[in-house]
Amino acid sequence: MKLKFIHLNIFMGGLFWDNLVSFLKSEQPDILAMQEVYECADPNAQPRFNTLANLQKVLALPYKAYAPTMRRMSEGKIFLSPAPLWGTAFLSKFPLTQVSTHYLDVPYNDHWIDDGQYETSVPRAMQYATADVGEAALHLFNVHGIWSTHGKDTERRLAMSKMIVEKIQDKHPAILCGDFNVNEGTESMNLIGHAMTDLFRGERVTSFNMKRKPADSGYKDAIVDFVFTSPDVRTLSHKQPNVDASDHLPLVCEFEL
Repeated sequence: MKLKFIHLNIFMGGLFWDNLVSFLKSEQPDILAMQEVYECADPNAQPRFNTLANLQKVLALPYKAYAPTMRRMSEGKIFLSPAPLWGTAFLSKFPLTQVSTHYLDVPYNDHWIDDGQYETSVPRAMQYATADVGEAALHLFNVHGIWSTHGKDTERRLAMSKMIVEKIQDKHPAILCGDFNVNEGTESMNLIGHAMTDLFRGERVTSFNMKRKPADSGYKDAIVDFVFTSPDVRTLSHKQPNVDASDHLPLVCEFEL
């Protein structure tokens, strides 16, 4: 069984919506893993506030799994009405089962306000699901990692990585992806790299779309987006296209199970 897998932090539900849709339609993934996904009670809201429903329409991916981490009352100083859910998600050509959410250290918040304490108050999680791919049950893990103003190791990030390693052990075949918010080469990421294959290790300068970031910022050499696989997943191809679909760059992989 061959499949195309795309990972992308889509940025505020898909702030660059037309570019995002154009890119995903051109790639036609079988499984799409995302962070910063909005779900809103208002069907007439901007497309990015109902990320999953709108992307399902254009991509014809019938199965979804959503892991909200909070109800986001505001974007910075702008209050949202109605307040949408925010979290990680899978869209899939294949049925998704055994869905669960593992919060990293801050639990779900149903009334989160961006009050300037983002680093310590924002909930983050690892989403889990299995995709029924032919005769195999493919284990999928989707992380939006602990945020800080830097990409270095912290006690919280090391604890995050240890929890991830514990959760993924004995899961085969498996794909782990995410915006981990911690840099390649740190102890935090090496812990995971010892347990799984890091597909893009040593190949990139940044995982950010520098069209959307200050040229002289730390983003220009920050690598925080990753795809890992278990040894029984054969990688046919992997790439990081330089497209203007988000403030992050997508990771596009073709696998054979």
